[in-house]
Amino acid sequence: FEGINVSEGDAKALTQRLTSEMIKLEVYQALERSEMKRLLEEQKFQYSGCVDLNCAVELGKMIGAKYMVVGSISKVGNTYSIDSRLIDVKTSESYISANYDSSSEIDLLMKDGMISIAHQLSELPYESNINNIQAVSFNYISSKQTPKPSENISKSIKGYIASQIVDVNIIGNKHSRNEIILREIHHPISGEYDSTFAKDDRNRIYNLGLFSTVDIRQVDSSYTITVVETFRFFPIPIADYNEAKGWSYGGGVSFINFNGLNQKLIFGGIGGEETTYFLNFHDPWITGDHVSLSGNVYQFNTKNPVYSYYYKENGINIGTGFYKNDIHKFNILLGLETASIDTSGFNYSEIKYPIEIHSDYQYVRGEIGYVFDRRDIFLDPTSGDKLTFYFKPKISLGESESYYRFQLGYRKYYQLSKNYFNPVFSVNSKLHLQFSKAIPIFEYLYLGGEDFVRGYSPLPDRNATEVSDLIEGFNIIYQSFQLQHTLFEKKDYSGVELGIDMVYFSDFGISANDIASFKLQNMLIGFGFGFRFFASGAGVIGIDFGFNPYGQRFIHLSDSN
Repeated sequence: FEGINVSEGDAKALTQRLTSEMIKLEVYQALERSEMKRLLEEQKFQYSGCVDLNCAVELGKMIGAKYMVVGSISKVGNTYSIDSRLIDVKTSESYISANYDSSSEIDLLMKDGMISIAHQLSELPYESNINNIQAVSFNYISSKQTPKPSENISKSIKGYIASQIVDVNIIGNKHSRNEIILREIHHPISGEYDSTFAKDDRNRIYNLGLFSTVDIRQVDSSYTITVVETFRFFPIPIADYNEAKGWSYGGGVSFINFNGLNQKLIFGGIGGEETTYFLNFHDPWITGDHVSLSGNVYQFNTKNPVYSYYYKENGINIGTGFYKNDIHKFNILLGLETASIDTSGFNYSEIKYPIEIHSDYQYVRGEIGYVFDRRDIFLDPTSGDKLTFYFKPKISLGESESYYRFQLGYRKYYQLSKNYFNPVFSVNSKLHLQFSKAIPIFEYLYLGGEDFVRGYSPLPDRNATEVSDLIEGFNIIYQSFQLQHTLFEKKDYSGVELGIDMVYFSDFGISANDIASFKLQNMLIGFGFGFRFFASGAGVIGIDFGFNPYGQRFIHLSDSN
């Protein structure tokens, strides 16, 4: 309370008496002064002298209060007056006013005045035995038809105004440690329940990929998080399809919640058109703000489907990353890579590649990445956007030249409706650029297929003769528009969330061997429809039916992992 012609000490003492009297009445749950001071100091808020309406509302929001009491204690002539108002923090409106006048000494305000004010603000009757006080009154002064505060106040939360959160309760995490859930929570724990915060917290926890269901709500005074865990580890039957090469098969073991800390450990191998052996480890949060650690070792063998040479690659990488304010993500990776090409039976006269092909390549591989990510759900976004930028240098340790790749991507999601079909329109842009005196032949990009323009094959000679020379290049510009909606709503089946969506797309792209060769007349256009099959833990499997203006159609398979 503000003191007017009253000492600061008297004003503080009378304010404290009002707090005590309101606690006694048990209509409101008052935040203890020491706790309020601690919360405000954590946020570096200077509340000294905070007596006006605007300041009180700001203070109330910071500590999570539903109502604040403001007022003054004044002396005019020989009369002491208390004037107070109950303020709704969310709307900044005054709901109840109360006053008390006395021509006695200031002591009477302590003995009777603050008791009267507490009753008035709590809408409770009070009869004073003091004879020399003036009329007291309380009135609703809000212009809106809003329920009276006392009608909505719960008395179950000790030390806080009703509807406040005082602790977190996590249910259903049999194997996942509490800490990997708690560190994703941004809702103030010592504040009023906020559904917007709860929705964002739910999305962050779901995006961990560990739970098929996540539900957050207030239960009594607890911020209650209920989760259903998906598989922790499982054998992986691997069936990998590459449009240009065909099928490869194998197996492995995946621990997607290793040690209960959301660490992922995956190892295995596949054979067929591609032969790969791999061991991958990733810990998304070892310290600080999402400071991560990852590493992998692999061997890869295949036959190039365009030029029929045999390619073998070995590598080892270690990486780290961190977040800034949740939406800014930074990644750094360093590794060693060796590659070899067997050109036995290779007919140089049949290719347009003008550079010498070495048999061995050795590189120090680097990667610097930045991701700006505001998507609500990673697996199946309905809103937000994602910007990615990667710089990937490969510094040669042998006779071949070093080369550098820049990748820029941007995707924006627009939710068109919240009905059952939940249609979402997305715009997807990609730019892949490579620079070197001599880019190796195995770094050719192919514009057709699942990665870029659907409705074409990544194998140039499988496309119409009019466009077969436009498929291959070291650089690509790509643009896609896609509409996606629910076909079968995602539901939890004993720890596995399953669902099916349908998509309609239109893709555009240009390839070129150097930036100066990009030409608008070389643009490929593809369109079609497809399906997305969702399974928690396994990701998203896609099948698209693509068409092009030359009367061709192609089927494209994809997965999110």
